[in-house]
Amino acid sequence: SGASAAPSTSSRGGANGTSGGANDSAFLLGSGLEETGNPVLALWTLRALTLILELRPASIDQAITKGLVKVLVKCLQSPEYADLIEQALQASALLAQEHSNP
Repeated sequence: SGASAAPSTSSRGGANGTSGGANDSAFLLGSGLEETGNPVLALWTLRALTLILELRPASIDQAITKGLVKVLVKCLQSPEYADLIEQALQASALLAQEHSNP
C-alpha cells in the first residue's frame, strides 16, 4: 500500500509540541504539590516542575491558569523548609519572567 508515515500527534502533544505532554506534566506536578504533606517529596516535585517550565516555556501560561501561583505562595509560607522556599522562588521567578514577556 502507498501509505506514508506521518508524524505522530499522540498524547505527547501536537506536531508543533504546543499542547499536551509537558503542559499536562506541569499541571499534574503542580496539583500534586498541594496534596503532599512530605516536604522532601514537595521539594523534588517542585524541582521537576521548575525544570519542565524552563524547558517548555509554552507550558507557563497553562500552569498559571491552573493555579500554580497559589501553590507556590503556599510553599513560600513554609519557613521551616528553606530548600522548598528557594525552589518556589526560582519557579516564581520563571513564571514572572516568561509571563511578563510579550
